[in-house]
Amino acid sequence: MEESKRSQKYKNFYFVVVLVLSFFLIILFNYFVDPFDIFKTKTFKGVNNIKIYKLTNKRSAIWTDMKLNGKGKKVVFTGNCLLSYGAEEMEDVAFFNLTVAKVHEVLELFKVIPEVAPDVKKVYVGMFFDDFWETKNDEVQDVLKPYNKYYSVDDFVNYLFSYNTTKYSVDTLLKSIEQKGEDIVYVYPYRELVDVHYKDSYNKSSFDDLEKMVKIAKKNNIEIVFYYSPIHVSKKVSIYEKGLWDVNNEIKRKLAKIAPFYDYSISNNYNQDDLDENSKYFVDSLHPTKKLQEEIVKELVSDDEKIGVLVTEKNVDEILDKDTNHLKRYMKQHPATVQKISNLKAEDKKVKIRQKNVI
Repeated sequence: MEESKRSQKYKNFYFVVVLVLSFFLIILFNYFVDPFDIFKTKTFKGVNNIKIYKLTNKRSAIWTDMKLNGKGKKVVFTGNCLLSYGAEEMEDVAFFNLTVAKVHEVLELFKVIPEVAPDVKKVYVGMFFDDFWETKNDEVQDVLKPYNKYYSVDDFVNYLFSYNTTKYSVDTLLKSIEQKGEDIVYVYPYRELVDVHYKDSYNKSSFDDLEKMVKIAKKNNIEIVFYYSPIHVSKKVSIYEKGLWDVNNEIKRKLAKIAPFYDYSISNNYNQDDLDENSKYFVDSLHPTKKLQEEIVKELVSDDEKIGVLVTEKNVDEILDKDTNHLKRYMKQHPATVQKISNLKAEDKKVKIRQKNVI
């Protein structure tokens, strides 16, 4: 009897040890792989370099990201994820972005920045047309939770122990092994154009939210810089074909009344090339390549001449007229592209082409 009890105690002890060790290994694995790129752990090519989930489900963990990485930062990029990379040597720059972020969500992030980044001097806020609409998007799988300035169980679970994070870590590991550390980029010509439906009207309250950001910045002695995110000409064609180009221009006029902004959607040398194997600057109609993102981020934080056009209340009409005329010329010169965009089908979303030269 005593022998049986002793044996059971050993079994219980070993079970607890194995359980604790398993918990510890899961935590260590998620920390090392770092699928959200939050802990800034060392990257090993072929192991954890393909961060395919860097921005997926970010709403469930964005507050943890900001609390972990805000201290000591003097410059912050926030808003949508279209500029979510910076040069690695820019140690004083933080990126607090959300996939397909709406303006009201960005306001919630902006409110927190002075607390999590008390040294911040300048905040760049990115937006574009879709951010002003409540469009349904299958990339958004979570919701933005209320902010808690204290570290909590959620902070621990979201990044180190949740089912999603562990699954993403495994996927990151497998994808990194599959690509052998190589930076393979696929171009998706129609991914961001298929099944995008807009309601009758955009959110007029978005401009109240932008004005609130300006007031928060002024109160905290922060310089706020708005920018209209880089988008490919195909997205502009899609907006035009949906009969919403005038609305796009109306949104920009309202933004210019609130504050000057750099417009990277204006026709330039980067956003006109075809989305094919030779595409250097865009992976789809919305997302610039990492190389172009880094270039834009570097120039925004410097005094260098900008790719983006500085739009003010005084020059907004002139700039919009020029951009509209350029878009109409493009559409006239590329009728096959316009027809394809006008008649996209659900299966076109899956079309992908391997980029020939990754830069």
